[in-house]
Amino acid sequence: MTVWHLRCPDAPSASGAGSPFVSEQLLASFADQVAGGGIDRIFGLELRLAYHYEHVASPAPQRRPQSLRKFFLRPAVEPILFSWKEDLDPESAGHAMVDQYVSSVSGLLARVRDQDARSGKDEQGNFAQFPDCDDAAQYLKRIAAAVPTLAGPVRKAGYVFAESILSHPYLDGNARLGRGLALLTLSKYLGSFTPLPLGPVLMAHNDRYIEALQSLAASGNWEEFFGQFDWFLAETARLSLGILGGKAVG
Repeated sequence: MTVWHLRCPDAPSASGAGSPFVSEQLLASFADQVAGGGIDRIFGLELRLAYHYEHVASPAPQRRPQSLRKFFLRPAVEPILFSWKEDLDPESAGHAMVDQYVSSVSGLLARVRDQDARSGKDEQGNFAQFPDCDDAAQYLKRIAAAVPTLAGPVRKAGYVFAESILSHPYLDGNARLGRGLALLTLSKYLGSFTPLPLGPVLMAHNDRYIEALQSLAASGNWEEFFGQFDWFLAETARLSLGILGGKAVG
């Protein structure tokens, strides 16, 4: 049995521009689609992408991701993000405002964690132990301090994503918190509202997603993690553009 002690490592002290990310052009095209076609075009995109993974594509045929039912039963992310995009800035938001957002995306009253937390056990009995409550409660301060120092929208959003999820400040809804704050950060620094339906892609590639977070917590290698986060953004944007354009997606 292995216990993974998950804590978001300190942000890089300085982040150079580095090589362009694969997702950058796709994100610009997606933002243009949203801006040019009207916000109603992307309502329900998360469900359509979940349907794609469940009935059209299957990254792991022996274990098809049963995402469609889960996303039908949850509040739709796109309209919630749209309603918050002018008011919720992860770099300046207080805990009360984020509590309201988590309640919106969870469909339940947000419950701040006041006790130790760990993940469920996998098939080998391994599990993850999250930071203590006092440490977790500081995640917004760390976001506010780190984001301005990072170069480019992908790194900024990737940091917010990892910090929110690995800090695990709520009893439930931490992954949805991380996705939402990351997308709001991405939108802010791209200059266009970019509500990518990341949820179905992360669920379909769950092993890769979990491994990326575990590797970051263990090694502190932010550039490696940013590369993985870029892949998830690019894959989501590619599939979404195909759906919005009425084209076949592979």
